[in-house]
Amino acid sequence: MALLGDVFKLPQSRVTKTIVAIDLTNSTRMKAQRPEADWLTTYSWFFDLLSRTINDAEKGNDAVKGRVVKYLGDGAMAVFGEDYAADAINWAIKIQEGILDAQKGLVDCECSIGIGSGKMVEFQTPEGWTDYIGTVVDRAFRLCSAANSKAIFVDTVTVSAAAMTKVHSRYGSSTDPQRESSDYLGPEQTVAAKGFAQPIRYHEILWSNVGYGVSKDFVSDLSTTQPSPPAYRASPETRREAKQLESDWVRGTVTAFNGTYGFIRTASEEDFYFNTDYLFRRTEVKVNDVAYFLVADALANSKSRRATNMVILGSVLAGKLQRSVNPKGFGFVLCPNQAGEVRQIFVYFGAPDPWKMGMEVEFKATENQKGLSGEDPKPGVLG
Repeated sequence: MALLGDVFKLPQSRVTKTIVAIDLTNSTRMKAQRPEADWLTTYSWFFDLLSRTINDAEKGNDAVKGRVVKYLGDGAMAVFGEDYAADAINWAIKIQEGILDAQKGLVDCECSIGIGSGKMVEFQTPEGWTDYIGTVVDRAFRLCSAANSKAIFVDTVTVSAAAMTKVHSRYGSSTDPQRESSDYLGPEQTVAAKGFAQPIRYHEILWSNVGYGVSKDFVSDLSTTQPSPPAYRASPETRREAKQLESDWVRGTVTAFNGTYGFIRTASEEDFYFNTDYLFRRTEVKVNDVAYFLVADALANSKSRRATNMVILGSVLAGKLQRSVNPKGFGFVLCPNQAGEVRQIFVYFGAPDPWKMGMEVEFKATENQKGLSGEDPKPGVLG
């Protein structure tokens, strides 16, 4: 048998495939809290489900569409041919549907699924079976780790390669008979992942008409284990952090959020950890939202600095006009955050009247060339 070092050098070892990574969520807790006979029955049923559903649609012309490469204790890895990206997505949907069907009776388990496509290295193991390695494989497993229970995360390369008109699900069609194939594709999102310099771009497959989002455990783990980010390169106007004036606001884009925890990335490529307690005012947060925030030190055992006082653009803020509006229509409003601390925000009023110093004002958070600002003010009540 040829040495793997020699095999890896061969051009023919580079192939284009789609990798499907599957993981039983909360499997450690299942084994700790349930009798062995119970969880072994669940595992055997789950692995049989993978085998049965992939074999149901195994053949496409003269080529095998997909096959399970290996079982990994709490999950599995499968590979699909270059022309079968859509079939890989449909198989992932069948797995989730099969689990949902079974939860009505025999077993109780959930899984997350990540799918990635592109070039990778194909090789024969010493045991004689075919395996795959490469960044595409890693990307599929990172997406699987990031995905919440019941979620299917698919990288953008897979979406580009797939004939999305072939994608369908029983649950999606039953809840919405008029549903189009394009309705199964969630918006493009990004998630920071260990080992990847740039966030992974992906779509969630909305197989049951809802999105399940990013795993809370993944976001929490990333906040303490990701590599140390580069130092934030603030402009001269943003270096007075101790005073926390309006010039200290830093702009970023939300790259990951699971409903409680998340990350926001700045133009300097630094990722800042946040949770909903750090929002300036309670508001909805979504991946790809643009926000301004103030920088705080990392928590103990965490390598990521924190984003505090986060102001999501488009959200509504309220405060007291600090001084009369000048003739150009500009003024400053002192706004309390969730903790009652006050921050100063620049607001465009349009005209001096009828605005007077000390008035309570409500406005929409927006931005101008200098950074965070406010617009569309109206008399409001502090909430």
